[in-house]
Amino acid sequence: MAIKKGICKNFDNCSLADNNEIQEVDSTEFKCQECGKDLHELENVKVTPGKSKLPLIIAAAVVVLGGGGAGAYFGLNGSSKAEAVTITLDQNEMKLKADENATLTVSTTPEKYAKKVVWTSDNEAVATVESGIVKAHDKGTANITATVQPKKGEAVSASCQVTISKSGNNGGGSTGGNGGGTQTGAKNLGWANYSGPTQGGVPHGVGGSLKITQSYSIDLKDGRGSTLEVSAGETIENTKFENGRLRAGELHRADGTRKWFNI
Repeated sequence: MAIKKGICKNFDNCSLADNNEIQEVDSTEFKCQECGKDLHELENVKVTPGKSKLPLIIAAAVVVLGGGGAGAYFGLNGSSKAEAVTITLDQNEMKLKADENATLTVSTTPEKYAKKVVWTSDNEAVATVESGIVKAHDKGTANITATVQPKKGEAVSASCQVTISKSGNNGGGSTGGNGGGTQTGAKNLGWANYSGPTQGGVPHGVGGSLKITQSYSIDLKDGRGSTLEVSAGETIENTKFENGRLRAGELHRADGTRKWFNI
């Protein structure tokens, strides 16, 4: 069994790559021990027991810099510069009545951080938030904040001030945050029966529900081919639809567990 030395260049997705760590791996399976990506071999480098490993570090820096791209962020000590990350919300202020729901849409650069957002409310007695879905509870104000933490550098946040009036009003088929033209209806999607806000005859808005009628794979569209498997008898509550396309919801499984998801 031959052992080779190499480094991973899957930056921002692998701590071994971010720390520029040299791995000694069997040549028949020359892949990163953390992320499984192919390693980049370090040639003509030897380590003498008891002596400094500085030549290895220098060699690694040369390989990374020679590869271009993110390699420019690394120096001899294996550290990287802070990544420039921004985050914005589609609304800075929101007004709801008690018991209404509405959705905040987050945008980040790079886009990959949109799936790593942490949502918080500074007054959960007034309003709570999960996956961008704001739920109004009682009269008052609450700041809803979306935060992302880059692997390097400080966390960045964006907030929306939510003002809740005392009385709720869920009648009339309207759903908070969606405005004119939204009504309550039902639709058979083939794999599930939908009930909730609609617009133009298709599911649209926040606060609907799906009753699963047959096994189905929901494509999470995360760039990795991930799917969410659902089965007949399960339900998805607090759905978010945009013009007939499912964007978010809370899966209630038959065993009692729940799972929030975004698409």
